[in-house]
Amino acid sequence: MATHKVNSSLAVLMISVLMCLDASSQPRAQQAQATQQAQSTQKAQPTQKAQQPQPQPQQSTPRGEAVVVLKHAHGGILELKGDHALAEQDQRKKILDHCKGPYRIISQGIVAVGIDPTATSKSKALKKYRVSYKCATTESPVPRQ
Repeated sequence: MATHKVNSSLAVLMISVLMCLDASSQPRAQQAQATQQAQSTQKAQPTQKAQQPQPQPQQSTPRGEAVVVLKHAHGGILELKGDHALAEQDQRKKILDHCKGPYRIISQGIVAVGIDPTATSKSKALKKYRVSYKCATTESPVPRQ
């Protein structure tokens, strides 16, 4: 008798589960059917609006500049920012304006200039691309490279 009662309880439970599953799957099936009908209706009707060209996102012009970090009578240090090729053009112009003639690049490259408090990696060094140069004078001619 206990076995019969357990079997009937399981049967009631299974029926309840099946009813819940059937009820939850029914709205999904109806929703899928409605979506298919809407798509087929859109395909059947010709579009009446002329397609207008989409506005293109504005592309920013690449910018590069050489910022003066240090300047003295015999040379200086510039920091290159932005587009490297454009920054190098600006670098040449600024060095020529400062030296009023020949100059020599002493060093150039990425150097650690401080500590970055916002860095999340192990290396917290703040790195920048810098160019160090020396103006040629009559006392010390610039060797050809």
